[in-house]
Amino acid sequence: MTSEQRPPVEHIEIQPSVDVSIRRSPRYGRFLLLGAALGVVAALLVATFSQPAETELPEQAMTYSFSTVFGFSVLVFGSIGALLFGLLALLLDRTVGRRTRAYTAEHEHVAYDEPEDEPVGEPVDAAAVAPERPLDPDATAPTRA
Repeated sequence: MTSEQRPPVEHIEIQPSVDVSIRRSPRYGRFLLLGAALGVVAALLVATFSQPAETELPEQAMTYSFSTVFGFSVLVFGSIGALLFGLLALLLDRTVGRRTRAYTAEHEHVAYDEPEDEPVGEPVDAAAVAPERPLDPDATAPTRA
């Protein structure tokens, strides 16, 4: 902004106050992700400690690799963990969420009026107004609020 340009004029419209009630609720997505993450940790522990030793296996025993046991364990324990933590979030919402607080909200609408650059009726010198470099058309496009 140059020294010749004026800043936009600000108009604030205050609308009447409204009484609102606020209640806290848990963030369900975070609870589900935490439960699934704990299920993955449990699956890692199960896959690590459930592999039998070579000496414990009979000759023709069917064995599964670590990644197979871990993959199926993640599906089972991750789902169970997400389910349990989702139920915990619902339980917390029912018990803690009953408490509400009343507040008064004030709504303000701020509008900006752009001042006119040049007074009406005076001729404008095109060379003085032309930019020194080409402007980005997206940057100069008017935006809607």
